[in-house]
Amino acid sequence: MIQRLQSIYLFLAAACSGLLILLFPTFTKGELLIMATGDATFLSLFLLSTAISIFSLSRYKNRKLQVAMGRLNIIINFILFAALLYTYFAAYKDEGGSMGLALFIPIVVITLISMANRRIMGDEQLVRAADRLR
Repeated sequence: MIQRLQSIYLFLAAACSGLLILLFPTFTKGELLIMATGDATFLSLFLLSTAISIFSLSRYKNRKLQVAMGRLNIIINFILFAALLYTYFAAYKDEGGSMGLALFIPIVVITLISMANRRIMGDEQLVRAADRLR
């Protein structure tokens, strides 16, 4: 059911957390680019977020499970963003480092999943309203 708008949001969230971390640096320190794939913790959290988005995308018939997986994914991305910010301020800010674009991918993913959850809950309300009319 990729034609539903919430499925497109979930697909974009999976693509952001799975592919963009390979393209953009997380931190820069002088001319050195530090990628999220270099740290096992960051890589595992990004891949977990991708897996949950894909799992949620495949469960389009179970809207309650989709919303629950979306909420779990939002929590994981908040933890990931906090860990990335902590790492930046603890290790790279004092040494003249700067933030890369991959640092903000969790915020994009949180936004996309929030929009998907809103659409999924709207579908659930439509189904409940149709059930009341029967």
